Amino acid sequence: MQPAALTRLPTLNRPTRCPRHSFPRSTRVLLCAWLDSAAGGVKMQGTQVLLLAALVGLQLATVLAHECSAPYVHFDDHMCLLVKVSDKQLTWQEARTQCQQTNGGDLAIVDHDHIFKTLSDHIGKNFQDGDTFWVGGSGSGNTWTWVNNEPIQSSHWQPNSPSSQTTSTHYTLITARTNGHRYLQDSAASSAAFGYICEQDHHHHHDHHHDHDHHH
Repeated sequence: MQPAALTRLPTLNRPTRCPRHSFPRSTRVLLCAWLDSAAGGVKMQGTQVLLLAALVGLQLATVLAHECSAPYVHFDDHMCLLVKVSDKQLTWQEARTQCQQTNGGDLAIVDHDHIFKTLSDHIGKNFQDGDTFWVGGSGSGNTWTWVNNEPIQSSHWQPNSPSSQTTSTHYTLITARTNGHRYLQDSAASSAAFGYICEQDHHHHHDHHHDHDHHH
């Protein structure tokens, strides 16, 4: 015979109240299953309880980290993006200002192939084939970086882009659809585009503000 205290968690009594609205459905199902098993008197050793608490904590942290505030929406599970077409043409700098004024965003860092593909698919379904979109890269010669100072390593550059001949700073945009594909292209500072893509909180990238610090 084991004492009842070891076989059941006394603080959880049936019926278990499952969180209804706060979490995505997949998380809610897991939480409810865990709460039910705990409340139902499942024999749990200390390590299992700790593991359970860690898993619940991990799930909650994941959910909280994935909150996007309007008008940003989820892309690729870990990015909060806003894909927008303006009613007037914007330069890269103007588009970046628009992003920075939209809930503390910045032009998007499209640093993985699957993100580029996901974005291209989204643009294809929701916008015109001829639309082009500024994203957060710039450079000249052989040095091309995102707004967080990470080097641009993309397999989606348009053929002959970026031009290593450029001496002035050029900026990156996602091209119009050509032969079924969109590409990353470098354009002069004076270029303008109707579309731009903002990203809220580059939390999965390195800090992109430190480059301003050593100018003072």
